Amino acid sequence: MSLFGFCFFYIIFSLAYMCRPFSATTWVVTGGNISYTGEVVNNGSISPVDMVSFVKMEEAPIMDSGLFGFSLHSPFYEHPRCHLWHYTVFGIQGYIRMVCEPLTIAIVLFQLAGELWDIYSIGHVRWWQILITFPTKIFYKMSLLLIIGVVPIRFACGLGDFMLFLDNMFSISAVVLISLHFLYYCRAVKFVGPFVLMIYKIITQDLLRFFLIYFVFLFGFSQGFYIVFLSCERARLDRVEAGTSDPEDATSNIIKNPFEAVIRVFIMTTGEYQTFYGDMSTCQEPTMSTIGKILFFIYEVFSSLMQFNVLIAMMTRTYEMIYATEKEWKRQAN
Repeated sequence: MSLFGFCFFYIIFSLAYMCRPFSATTWVVTGGNISYTGEVVNNGSISPVDMVSFVKMEEAPIMDSGLFGFSLHSPFYEHPRCHLWHYTVFGIQGYIRMVCEPLTIAIVLFQLAGELWDIYSIGHVRWWQILITFPTKIFYKMSLLLIIGVVPIRFACGLGDFMLFLDNMFSISAVVLISLHFLYYCRAVKFVGPFVLMIYKIITQDLLRFFLIYFVFLFGFSQGFYIVFLSCERARLDRVEAGTSDPEDATSNIIKNPFEAVIRVFIMTTGEYQTFYGDMSTCQEPTMSTIGKILFFIYEVFSSLMQFNVLIAMMTRTYEMIYATEKEWKRQAN
C-alpha cells in the first residue's frame, strides 16, 4: 500500500514539475537574451515587460485567472520573474500544473504531519534510529522539506531573480531525492535487493569513513599547495618588476585563493593533474618548486593510490558480506 501511495505522489509531483514553463524561465534568467521560443532576441535589447503577452505570441495582453481563479493582482507579482504564478496562459500544461501543485503540497503536508506524529509517539531518538537505517528515506524527508520551502520562495518571487533561482534549485533537488526513494522499495526484491543493501551499507559506512579521512588530506594539502603557488606568483612578480621575465607570466597563477586550491586539488584527485604539475614545475622559486613536488608526490601516494584502493577493498568486502546472505532480501520484505 505504501508503494502505491508513493507512486501516486511521484506521478503528481512529476507532472507538476514537468509542466513548468521552462522556456519562460530561461527567458527571464537570461535577461531576454533567449526568448521563450528558444531564439536569440537581439542580444537582450528587448526588455522583459509583459510575460503573458509573449507566451501566447499575441500583441494584446492576456488576462490570467491565476490559481483556480484566484489571481494576485499586485505590481509585486506582475514582473516576469513571477511567471510561475500564471497558469492558464500556458495552455494545457498550465492547467495540469494548477491542479498538481496544490495537490503535491497537500500530500507533503499530510506526510509531514504523519512524521511529527511518529516523533511524538516513539520519541525523536527512536525515530532517528529507524530513519538512519535507510539513507534514501532521509533523502526523501529532505525532499519534502524542499517542496515546502518552495512555497514561501514562490510568494517572494518579486524580490529578485534570485528567488526564481531558488525555486528552480529546490524543485530540481526535490526531484532527484524523491526518485532515489524507489531504492527503499527495491530492497525487498530478490533480483536487486542485495545490491540496494550494498548501496546502503557503502553510503553509511564505507563512503562516510573514506570522506572523513579524504577531506582531512584534501584541505590540508590544498592549503599547502596554495602557499606554494602564492610564493611562485610573488617570484614571478618580482622578476617582472626587475625586467627579467615576461609580464604575461605574472597572471599565470591557477590558484588565487584557498577555496580555489581545494577545487584544484580535488580535480587533481580525479586524474587531471597535468596543468597543476606543469605550472608547479615552471615555478621561478626553486625552493618552493621542490617543496611543491614533494607535496605532490606525498598526496598522490596517500590519497590517489592508497585511500582509493582502501575504499575499493572496503566496498568489495561489504558487497561480499551482503551477497553471501542469500535470504537477506526476504528479511527486508517483512
